[in-house]
Amino acid sequence: MIVTPAVRHVSDLPQYTTWVVVDALDDLVGPDHGVLTLPGNLWWSGNPSFDLDDPAEVRTAYPAILREAVTEEDLTRHVNLGLLLHHWSGLLLPDRLRGLWEAAHPQLTTV
Repeated sequence: MIVTPAVRHVSDLPQYTTWVVVDALDDLVGPDHGVLTLPGNLWWSGNPSFDLDDPAEVRTAYPAILREAVTEEDLTRHVNLGLLLHHWSGLLLPDRLRGLWEAAHPQLTTV
């Protein structure tokens, strides 16, 4: 599902006003180990490869994927549910984006 947050005042505009949230977390079947190389639409600065066995690299790659995804396939192809659940509370995300994911998937608030 594509979600556009409500904006009450121009100062409320997030950097990105439209984000994609998957309908079902079980659809997140991206790789859970090894090297993940992101396409240019998800990572355009520097080395686009991330070692998923390194927690710091997961915490760098996943926020970028969640912020930049424009289709559900961007998410389902690159995000792994197990890694997302393990790292969710440590991901640096815009408050609105975290809120949209947690509203759609309340189980994220308990991890």
